[in-house]
Amino acid sequence: MLHSQSANAQFAKHFTAASGLFSENNHHVYQDNEGFVWIASDAGVHRFDGVEFEHFTSDDGLGSNEIFYIGEDTYQRVWFLSYDGTPSYFYNGTFYNPENTDFLKDAVSSQMYTHLYIDELGRVWTGSDNSEVFMIDNQDVHLLKIPSQTSCRVRAIWTEDDVVNTFCDNKLYSIDSDFNVTFVRNTDLNLQEYSRAYSGTNQYLSSSVNKVFDLRNLDKPIVTQSDLNRNVLFTSSTLLEDNILWVGTSNDGIFVIDIKNDNQILGHHLPGSFVGRVFLDNQNNIWASTLNNGVHFFPNIYSQVTQYNADNGLLSSNILSLLKLDADDILVGDDRGRLFRITDGIPEIFHEEEDVNIRHRIDRLYHIGPNSFIYTSSFHTRWYKNGETHEIKIEIADEVYALASVKSIYQVENDLFFAGSNGVHRLDMNSSTYTADIIHTGRFSS
Repeated sequence: MLHSQSANAQFAKHFTAASGLFSENNHHVYQDNEGFVWIASDAGVHRFDGVEFEHFTSDDGLGSNEIFYIGEDTYQRVWFLSYDGTPSYFYNGTFYNPENTDFLKDAVSSQMYTHLYIDELGRVWTGSDNSEVFMIDNQDVHLLKIPSQTSCRVRAIWTEDDVVNTFCDNKLYSIDSDFNVTFVRNTDLNLQEYSRAYSGTNQYLSSSVNKVFDLRNLDKPIVTQSDLNRNVLFTSSTLLEDNILWVGTSNDGIFVIDIKNDNQILGHHLPGSFVGRVFLDNQNNIWASTLNNGVHFFPNIYSQVTQYNADNGLLSSNILSLLKLDADDILVGDDRGRLFRITDGIPEIFHEEEDVNIRHRIDRLYHIGPNSFIYTSSFHTRWYKNGETHEIKIEIADEVYALASVKSIYQVENDLFFAGSNGVHRLDMNSSTYTADIIHTGRFSS
């Protein structure tokens, strides 16, 4: 059995400029309380309603056009933190920025924002590239300076046991209830440019260049470069309920890792891509923002996919046709003239040609109605209905032949049309002889 964490990549969607995005460079993805998905880019932000994208820029009131981080507080204000240190938020259809909202002037940073965290009390915490931490409690803004000898970059902010913690470069600090900042210790976590932390409900993950770790357990990384045996640079990650980790990198896309089974790699998506953010929305879909490669969407990653092949009763791995029957049964055709019916997850042979030495490739399956379907091969076209199988024939110069090499089947009321290398034929579905008429000669490929 394959988990869809790797298998559902085949159903992924890729959003680009052709989909309505104004930029291929996307830094962050977030879903708000109303279900809208927001995407931060270097050309403003996009809001996705499940059908189309709506684009917002500074002309609409956004604080700046290059947005790095998005989050929503308990007042249902959706916050946007920019590259140039300008904060803004969206509330009830309006953007608020330092030009139209006085308290936001106190939250403007002298350098770019490097982190966004909203704690359990609904307070908004931001970090900057200049040893600064801002805390916004409703409309009260507190500016905290990290007591570092040199300017440092705030890498992560999170709460643990009622204490607010933060990294500035590789140094760990704590912030008490009176907003006093205290140095705790040095670390060897190698937090550099691409390192990002996403803390919140059940998510306390951060990335360094060469490892992913839980902010509540800094001494034991979850995944390292050596676990993957690849020279990847980690950016962001999302841990699922079943201990499956989706981790983005700055140089080789996304890896899906089963951390409960010795960090086994279950999937590898978007190889070669710079992934800025990996995000799980409230419909169990994974979103990934990338630089130069748009936004990618992996649907319903908690569903499961069962793989059937020659190892578990299907007798063949060369499958040419597939059809859903009544009562959720599945019909499968292979390249040796065999039909398999999968009922309640168990495959059984439904039909097998007598001459197994001839490769009767079953390459078309067509559903007619309850307990009725047609299947075709290079040698035959047969109609199964009500427990019996009938050969469909054609008559040419008073000679009767099997209808073969059908490429397409179409039904119009009580007539079935068959197109293929022997032309187009029509069969009256009430015919007792199952002999089709020739209505067009010539070769049809589909």
